[in-house]
Amino acid sequence: MAGSAAAVAVGCARPPVIQTATGQDVVPRPIPPERAPKVTVSRVEFPSKGVTLVGDLYLPSGTDARPVPAAFLLGPFAYVREQGPSYHAMRLAARGIAALAFDCRGHGESSGAPRRYENPTMKVADARAALDFLSTRSEIDSKKAFAIGLCQGASAMVQLAAEDARIAGLITVAGAFLTGGTWRVERGLEARRKFERTGEVDYLPIIDPDRKDVGLPSPYIWSWYRKWVGTSRWENRYAVMSDAEVWSFDMSAAAKRVSTPFLMVHSEEAHDPEDARAVFSTIGSRDKQQYFLEGAPDHVKFYDHPATVDRAAARVAEFIKEHS
Repeated sequence: MAGSAAAVAVGCARPPVIQTATGQDVVPRPIPPERAPKVTVSRVEFPSKGVTLVGDLYLPSGTDARPVPAAFLLGPFAYVREQGPSYHAMRLAARGIAALAFDCRGHGESSGAPRRYENPTMKVADARAALDFLSTRSEIDSKKAFAIGLCQGASAMVQLAAEDARIAGLITVAGAFLTGGTWRVERGLEARRKFERTGEVDYLPIIDPDRKDVGLPSPYIWSWYRKWVGTSRWENRYAVMSDAEVWSFDMSAAAKRVSTPFLMVHSEEAHDPEDARAVFSTIGSRDKQQYFLEGAPDHVKFYDHPATVDRAAARVAEFIKEHS
């Protein structure tokens, strides 16, 4: 299960190593999602429990004629919105669906402290605030709002879908599902006690090619995330007290209470496909569908690999239109 140490090493094969003619390893830089024609992207701000969240709203052409369905997205562990959600949002808008990609509290451009503090419960609150925001927009049909969770964002979205009847449908893409556990929880509790006692926040890197004490101790994960270090707003650090919240979070009971239509997009090389199938079986909805991409794209390709995101977004858009 995703709460265990073994589950942290998501994926299988590593991306190819890029080298110069002299054999020097070259770190690729992030490539922004290609701008789609007839899509308007606007920077937006909205409140969430005392903080201000910042995101990008992707609107398709034609919203002045009639309101359109919308999706709002949560991404991977300690993400900023460019790390997956923006790629999917652009492609959904190109298919006629408004989409909101945003930074959660304490991350990216959003306010909130401590910085880089991961807390799935607060991500549920931030996603609910995103839904509140979408309901105020005249371009959007508030009765057709769909929650999309990418990687670990799937867990918070499952929880929200079980609690908020306004959600028209739940979608997980390459979900990494948190089902509770004890791994690193005591380390997180110790860091939290120190914070409560002194106000000091202990930080560790999120990725490193060799260290085992970092947030995501996997060479595979490092090989993708390293391109964001020093080239983007993403910071390679996280508050250690996050461990107490993340690795004890359990969305299992919420999964059983989900009654809204559900789509799971996954692959055999994405994070723990058998665990994903087990989660699918527990989702309470009577209207639920699985879509495993053929060709077995590995996990991080669902974040920003154009062909993989194209295929995933096409199926997600089809599902949204079926249920709108």
